[in-house]
Parts: sequence; C-alpha cells; structure tokens
Amino acid sequence: MKSALGRISIKWRIFSYLVGFCVLLLLILWTFQTVLLGSFYKGIKTEEVRREANIMMTYIQEGNWDALSDTVAARKDLYVEVWVQDFGTWLVSANYPEGIQARLTQEEKILLFETVLADEDHFVRRIYAPGLHSSQKQESILYASLLPWEDSAQSLLMVSANISPVTATVKTLRVQLYYISGAMLLLSVLIALLLSKRISRPIERLNTTAGELGRGNYGVTFSGEGYREIAQLSDTLNIAARELGKTEVLRQDLIANVSHDLRTPLTLITGYGEMIRDLPGEDTPENMQVIIDEAKRLTSLVNNLLDLSRIQSGSQELRLAPCALTAGIREIIGRYDRFCRQDGYTILFQQEAEVEVMADADRILQVVYNLLNNAVTYTGADKRVLISQTVEDGRVTVAVSDTGEGISPEDLPHIWDRYYRVDKVHKRAEEGSGLGLSIVKGVLEQHPGVTYGVESTPGQGSRFWFSLPILQPQ
Repeated sequence: MKSALGRISIKWRIFSYLVGFCVLLLLILWTFQTVLLGSFYKGIKTEEVRREANIMMTYIQEGNWDALSDTVAARKDLYVEVWVQDFGTWLVSANYPEGIQARLTQEEKILLFETVLADEDHFVRRIYAPGLHSSQKQESILYASLLPWEDSAQSLLMVSANISPVTATVKTLRVQLYYISGAMLLLSVLIALLLSKRISRPIERLNTTAGELGRGNYGVTFSGEGYREIAQLSDTLNIAARELGKTEVLRQDLIANVSHDLRTPLTLITGYGEMIRDLPGEDTPENMQVIIDEAKRLTSLVNNLLDLSRIQSGSQELRLAPCALTAGIREIIGRYDRFCRQDGYTILFQQEAEVEVMADADRILQVVYNLLNNAVTYTGADKRVLISQTVEDGRVTVAVSDTGEGISPEDLPHIWDRYYRVDKVHKRAEEGSGLGLSIVKGVLEQHPGVTYGVESTPGQGSRFWFSLPILQPQ
C-alpha cells in the first residue's frame, strides 16, 4: 500500500490534498451548522439571560426603579419576577404569563428559594424540560438569585427566557448546505486541477531533463520557470550537469593518460625482457635497470591512485606527531637528486632554520615529494628547481619553484583538480598521471591550520607553496 502511494505523481497528490481539504471544510461546516447549532444557541441564550439578570440586580440594589422598568419593558423576550417570601410576587414583567415562572407552584418557588440559599454563588440556573407543569412543549431557561430586602425579608429575582426550536432552521440550513457543498466541491475540483497542474508542470519538466542527464547527456539545461525553489533547484542541477560534464572529460583524460603511462613502461619491460631472453649477452645490469625503473614507475602510478582514493573516501587517517620538516625535506632532496643528477637536473634548497611541525610525517613529506616531482617534470631548459623554507610569525612556508613555461590564468583554478593537465600532451615519458597535485591538495586540507597556493606567470615558471604552524620548542 505504501509503495503504491509512493508511485502517485505529484500532480495527483496535490490534487487529492486540495480536494481533501475542501471536504474537511465542508464537514466542519455541516457539523457546526446542523449538529451543534442547538447547543450553540442554548449556550448563547443562557449567557444572555445571566447578563441581563445581573444588570437588573444592580438596578434593584441601587434603587434605580426607572432603569429597571425600562430594561424589563425593552426585553420582550425575557420574563422577570421578583418574589418576596411571605409577601408573594412584587414585580412582574408585562409578558410574565409566557415565562416559566407562571408554571411554578408556590411549593416549587419555596423549593427554588431553598436551592438558591444552599448555592455557594447564590444563584441557580435551570433548563426545564418541555411540558413541565404544562401541556405546552416549551423549553426554557430560568435564572434565580437572592436579593437583599428590607425588614429582614428575603426576595428572589427570577429571569427566564424561552428557547425557540431550531429544527426548522436546521432543515433550512441543511437544504442550503446541499447546494453549497455541491458548488464548493465542483469549484474545489477545478481549482485543484488547475493548481496541481501549474505546480507540477515545472517539476515534471525538471524530471524529464534529469532523465536526460541520467542517460549521460551532460549538455542539457534546466530551466528555472515556475517559482523560486524550482529556480534554485534548476541552478543547482545546471551546476551539477556542468561538473558532471567536466568529470566526464577528466575521466576520458584519465583513461588516455593512465593508458599511456601504463603502456610505455609495460612496453619497455616486455621489450627488454624478451631481448634478455632471446639475445645472448643482453642480460647486462643496464638492461635490468631499465626493467627495474619502469616497474617502479608502474608502482608509483598505482600508489598515487590508491592514495587519492583513500583521501577522497576519508579512510586515510592522519597520525599527527612532531615532525622534523627541514630534515625530511633535505632527505627527500638527497634521494631525488641521485636519480636526477644523471639527467642534468639541479635541486637547490634554501632554509633559515631547522623547523619542527605537528603533522603526519609520511603525508607531509609526500606533499614535498609530489611538488618536487612536479617541478622537475615541468622546469625549464636550465633544469633548475628551487625549494625554499621561510619562517615568519610562528609559521613555516615551504615553496617549490621551477623555471618552466608557467600556467595561464584560466588554468590556475583547475590545477589542483584530479587528472588535470595544462598541456594535455605528454612531453616526455617521465610525466605522471595528473594525480600528484590532487593528492597534495587532499593531504594539506586534512591537516589543521594549513594554507596552500600557487603563483605562476606564463613564461616565468611556477611557485607552489604551503604553510603551517611551527611546533615551538618546550
């Protein structure tokens, strides 16, 4: 049942809500206008009798007989009697014979008198059943209250009103409600159809366009017509479509780049292995070193992919501890320099002091290695790379600079994206897969208090840097 309701379109769901709301209003209207009409009428009439009786009691206590007479004469629907014990009736209204008092015997008035005396609030209200002490079927309300009187006599103010039958009124209202209900139901159905169609149309249009996006058409455009929330959702989906389009381009680039990076070392490994197998005397240390170097390149590529996957999934937790940053950079340069010196590369290191930081040593030194490897890959014809370490205001800044062609301003915002390459073309076999800088970004953003950036001018090289707090000596 629940799954079936979940498959109802938004148009018919809104339609059912609006029609249901109209039906609920009609039920409330029928309840108050027919079922509860008599109760409301009796309650209002009772409060009215009570209020007028209190006014008359005030006039009697003040001795304002003219105002009392005017009030009694003005209210033709109220029946007033002041009954003095042992003296009989003192004041009656002109329409007294219609009141319930005319149907009370002397004994009943004495009993009523005693009932009022026993009441804490000194008044009593009674609703007499139809036909009490009379064949006439008439329901009435009686209000009785004690009055102060001279010569220690006790008097009783009795004000009553007849309750008119509402049966005929209810029948009239019921007939009217039949027509009103029919008209309201018809109108609500029409309005519900119009509103549900108007509200659901932009959502259905978004759903159709989203289906195209789900089928891989990233060039679709979501129109934000309708209302503000739809416009905001359309903008969000347009951004998502553009990002998915970029991701698709990057995915294609990844396939091209990784396939090239894998194909080259695999080809060399296979070729040199077959040569050593088939040609006598070719199992030289130089040929074996080529196979070892290419296998290391494959290992590096796979490790980069795994590192990036761990960073993005959040499964790579940092192990923060005091780290000798300066000594670690010097060690990386020493290891890297042995591989690059034979190709004529020069790596310079400028420092101001030995610095320790609170970081994950393996990860932060991986950042330095990746930045250094990127600089060696893209440096200029002089094959020079500079690593500088400066200290200022309790922070250390490590910068890696090359003398290459630099990065254009339009490429700078994307330089940290995964698989992104500025030239999109392999210049030499040593180039990586475009994952190094993305790993650098992920590692640095995991460390607290770290900032990073890149400065580059076309034709003048690039400078990648990061900064983090120094671990002060105790």
